[in-house]
Order: sequence, then C-alpha cells, then structure tokens
Amino acid sequence: MVTFKQQKIREKTAKQSVEQHLKNAKRLTRFSVIDHMGVWSRNPILSNNRSIVRIIGEVKQKGLPKARIGIAFDKYVIGRNTPATHFNLVYYPQINHIYKFSEAAKQRRELGPGEKFPGAVGSMHAVLVKRGVKKLLRLSYIQAHFKTGDIISRNIATKYGGWRIRLLNTLFELVEAEKVTKIEYLDKAPSAFSKEEAKTIDNRFNEFKKVAEANGFVVKREQIAGSTSAEITATKI
Repeated sequence: MVTFKQQKIREKTAKQSVEQHLKNAKRLTRFSVIDHMGVWSRNPILSNNRSIVRIIGEVKQKGLPKARIGIAFDKYVIGRNTPATHFNLVYYPQINHIYKFSEAAKQRRELGPGEKFPGAVGSMHAVLVKRGVKKLLRLSYIQAHFKTGDIISRNIATKYGGWRIRLLNTLFELVEAEKVTKIEYLDKAPSAFSKEEAKTIDNRFNEFKKVAEANGFVVKREQIAGSTSAEITATKI
C-alpha cells in the first residue's frame, strides 16, 4: 500500500481527469457520472460533495470481481498546530447493484455517508494525526449505507456481508504504510444496552480486534465512567 503523500499526488491527477470528463459530458446526471467514472472503469469517481474517489482495491470471488474499494480525502486541519488528514474508505458493489444501494441510502439518515457516496455498500471515515514523530489514527465511524428490506434483499446483503472486514484490512494496510503506532475510536459500551444490541456491539469490536491483532496491535476496550460509550485503543507492539 502506498503512503498518503503518494495517494494525494494520484488524487491530483484523478481530479484533472474528472474535470475533463465533466466538460465532455455536461448532460450526465449525478448518478450516471458515478456509474461511468470509476467504480468499474479506470476513471476516478466524483462523489456528491465533489471529492475525488480513487479505486485502490478490488475484491474477487472465485476469480471474478465482486466489489471495489475506493479512497477519498477531505483536506483541512484540526487545531492550530495539529496537521491532520481526513479520509474515507468506500466499499462499492458490482455495477448491477449500484443503483439499488444508491436508492437504499435514501431511506437512511439524510446528509450521511450514503448521500456523500451514493451507490456504495458502506464506508468508513478516519483522521490521521501527526504528533511530533508519532502518528495517531482516529476512526470516526464504519457505517452501512443500507438496511435489508424491499430494495436490498437478504441475498444481496449476504453477498456483501464481509464489507466491514475488507475495509478494516485496507485501513491497516494504510496504517502500515504510514507507520501509525496507535488507533483509537469510540463505540457503545455493551453493558449499557440490551442483550441483543450488546451482541451487535461485541461483533463490531471483535471484527476490529481480529484484524488489529493480525497486524501486530494490542487492543483494549474500556467503558468511559458515567457514560454509555467505550473507548477502544489499538497500540502497535
């Protein structure tokens, strides 16, 4: 996996490609731009907030392409002296399912990641913060863009059931390239919720823990005093 510096150089080239494509295709709708500009072609993707998504990985099943993973950067700074890189990893389905996932996202919360990256199965957002010679990664969320129902059948949802693990694997490839020593994020504390919801929370945590430990990190989870949230940290051994 290449470093963020190299990713950004490629992003600049991708942006020029998108701008040229739009000049040549003014009549394309927002969705048709996404359909024609990167998910299953060599071109980058234009998201709904005008950021550029570049494909950096492909998932195959029995030797055939099943899904693609993209990266998009949001460039700004946290604080006065703390440089940070905000980025998204996006999991896209096969092209014949993109429209379904785009429609399914409309049934979820407005102005969420599903609207930002229409057609995707799910996405994650993270922030890379540099503190002196050390690098810390804050994971903001990993969120599905759909709910199983009339639009996304259980069969289709099952087909892309491993998307969270795939994004986490890609995240840790980036972590390795950037030499990140610590990862942290907040989630619900299972003890503060019902048995059924606690099981879902534990499943999320165990997915993260499994991938983190496979990449040489020690993972801890501690409930925040007086809160229904827990802090999860992964530290490089």
